[in-house]
Amino acid sequence: MLTQTNKNTGRRRFLRLLGGASILLLPLLNGCSNTAKSTAIAAPVNDGDPRYRWLAVAARAPSSHNMQPWKVALTSRPDKMALYVDTGSLLPAADPQCRQTMISLGGFIELLCMAANADGVHCEVEHLAPNKDANQPVALFTFTRMQAAQEPDGLLPFAASRRVNRETFHQNASISEERLSLLLAAGSRRDAVAHGSVQTGKISEISAQVAEAWRIDLQQPEIMLEMLKVTRIGRREIEHYRDGIAIQGFLPELAERLGMFPRDRVPEQNSAMMKSMREMGEQQASSAAGWVWLVTTGNSRSQQIAAGRAFVRLHLRATQLGIALQPMSQALEDYPAMIESQQKLYQVLTVTPEKETVQMLARIGYADPAPLSPRRNLPDLVI
Repeated sequence: MLTQTNKNTGRRRFLRLLGGASILLLPLLNGCSNTAKSTAIAAPVNDGDPRYRWLAVAARAPSSHNMQPWKVALTSRPDKMALYVDTGSLLPAADPQCRQTMISLGGFIELLCMAANADGVHCEVEHLAPNKDANQPVALFTFTRMQAAQEPDGLLPFAASRRVNRETFHQNASISEERLSLLLAAGSRRDAVAHGSVQTGKISEISAQVAEAWRIDLQQPEIMLEMLKVTRIGRREIEHYRDGIAIQGFLPELAERLGMFPRDRVPEQNSAMMKSMREMGEQQASSAAGWVWLVTTGNSRSQQIAAGRAFVRLHLRATQLGIALQPMSQALEDYPAMIESQQKLYQVLTVTPEKETVQMLARIGYADPAPLSPRRNLPDLVI
């Protein structure tokens, strides 16, 4: 027969196990969420307007914390469209300068243009000088019918299956220099250049800096609280919001119901939850089979957007090649506590900050397939 002491001890052990197990399921890194039912994926609208069809593709673009910070205005003219920042989807703590937001919008723009081109329509983009004013568009689109048929973009078919993979990558599964070159070619354009390494020594150096930046992120209360507030636990929340960091499964949902997964306060640094989160990020970084990063010669809004356009093409190429990819750009975040770690990363990447800006950093490797991330319904994107 169990004594009361044994019962209490058993309960504490169960709660520790539950807390640790549930947090290991969290997809807490930048980019899209890790878990979603097919019902949470954006579906095309039954409308004769081809712009909706293109939007269905563009809506699959990657974004920080899967916040999908885009809104579009469809004018009565079928050859026009305007893109705006969705100010309700900003991350002021992790992205105070909206740099990551602009990168996300760049991916949206690239996929939209790829989809239009596939229909024989040229997509002309006029970049504006955006700020946080929701009334000012980021870009204006003009669509014109192509005079001659164009060769289809071979990367477009992979837009539907592109996803971020946060699993620990397979060990002893190296990426060849040839495959790395294919990725870098896809991710390089006039205003953004992709670099990378699959050399063991360089991988270790970068992984160490990424793990350090991950730990710094976890020590910032405002960063943690922001992340927790955009976490969606359980099918009901995921299907309601269709954005953010999606978590499903018995253990996470039970932990949330028991009050073990707070979203209105920051967990103690020595808690089982925080320990598991630190270990998760360290394992992700250390399992990388290579790293890729995108560099621009400045840090203007147009260059940030260019980096986003280049990055989504690199990711599509990785999908085509069966290479798993996960952005781990914590060291690039623009807040004071991250400055020293960012400087160290620039040194490891041999980038001169006075001349160039590292816009994205991602690990690559091989892993079991990851689920698709949730997307908002298309009518919710239109203003």
